[in-house]
Amino acid sequence: MWCNLQKHLQSMMGSFWLLLLYIQMLSPMFVGGVTRVYYLGIHEVNWNYAPTGKNVLANQSIAHNLYV
Repeated sequence: MWCNLQKHLQSMMGSFWLLLLYIQMLSPMFVGGVTRVYYLGIHEVNWNYAPTGKNVLANQSIAHNLYV
């Protein structure tokens, strides 16, 4: 199995140009908008990424995945 990178790049560029076209078409709708200011309260927490102790997709313990 192999990946044809050129096709992926062409597809991605086509999507990019289509997105730019839509933004250009919609931009007159957004003229005269309101500026909003948001404030974020951020604090560091310890996060348990695997509270069950196992990878539920592979049905294996997390310890097994650490050494793969």
